[in-house]
Amino acid sequence: MPPGKTLDGFDWGFQPQADRKWLELLGTCEFVRRTENVLFLGPPGVGKSGSYVALDADGKVDLDETANRIVRARELLETVSDRAGDTD
Repeated sequence: MPPGKTLDGFDWGFQPQADRKWLELLGTCEFVRRTENVLFLGPPGVGKSGSYVALDADGKVDLDETANRIVRARELLETVSDRAGDTD
């Protein structure tokens, strides 16, 4: 999804395996208000980054004002593993 596109413009026919109900629920941005985490997982080309961009473009929440971060799964697992080993 190009920058500036919203979930309203999502091509559900192009990405039929996308869980429309779940993405529309994310589109409410209630997870931000409840300070919950969201993790987009999947192989390349399925719309993870585009979905993230669409949440910001919908204007329901300014993701620049939230503590958000895009990381690769390997980096996330390494960080969690490293911190689990910390005893301080």
